[in-house]
Amino acid sequence: MKAFNAAHVNWVLSQIPLNLTVTNSLTLQSGYPRTTVSSVTLTGGANAVETRGVLINGTPAAWVAWQGPGRRATFRCLLGSTVF
Repeated sequence: MKAFNAAHVNWVLSQIPLNLTVTNSLTLQSGYPRTTVSSVTLTGGANAVETRGVLINGTPAAWVAWQGPGRRATFRCLLGSTVF
């Protein structure tokens, strides 16, 4: 029983995201993501234990820790360079 409980605790803890991840469908040009439209959709996650909010270009993104990774945020790109 103790071994089962220990294994279950380890499995539950492994389900909690602890890393920052960001993905997009932009093509790379000279090693940088590039788009020709004014908005882009980002998908990702952050440390669910320590993250209280996510900013994209200084603007708060929709972030709810218990909903976990895979949240999508669409934002307007600045003219010129937008750094992710």
